[in-house]
Amino acid sequence: MDMSSEQISHIQQLIATYDVRPPFDEVKCKEEFSINHGRRCKEAAHQLPDELSSRIADMRVFSLGYCTKEVLHELRQLSIENEKLMMLILEEYRQAQQAENIPEHIRNHFGFHDCRVMELTTGKQIIMRMDTEGGFTNFNKITFDTVEIIWQDEHIVGSHWIYEELYCTDEGYEAHILFSGAGMPELIIRCADIIIEHE
Repeated sequence: MDMSSEQISHIQQLIATYDVRPPFDEVKCKEEFSINHGRRCKEAAHQLPDELSSRIADMRVFSLGYCTKEVLHELRQLSIENEKLMMLILEEYRQAQQAENIPEHIRNHFGFHDCRVMELTTGKQIIMRMDTEGGFTNFNKITFDTVEIIWQDEHIVGSHWIYEELYCTDEGYEAHILFSGAGMPELIIRCADIIIEHE
């Protein structure tokens, strides 16, 4: 198989980086495992219904992916029920959003799921610039014109856009945007217009 000089150079760089890695640190790996495993145990216990959680003999073993056949059966049933409920809620949301009188050019492009917020400027307009790598759009700039901020958390820049809702108002639109990160930052605004662009 023939490779270009760029591909060969890239592979050689990966090998060189691998060769200069620090030696395996057993103590550090044990500490990291203990911290991560403790977190997974707490999350597993918190996410399960109390009745099911109380039937798990050792949450440490469960968080590693092991449980009895009976518990596994109940988890599968719970998963099926949760999936049905989630699909019902998503369908209700889809219908509610479709009922909004939002122009198609905004409706079709108002969604930056998994895009990272690189810049956020506020004033009469709010302008967001996004890194779309890992996202589902090529549009990387959104401008909210003649804006009123209802709620704005800190730490939006650097976080990822994960969820949005958009509603019509008498003066334009109301947007609710949820971001990833500590505390799940949120931005809620009213604006006269929304402009979505690719720069």
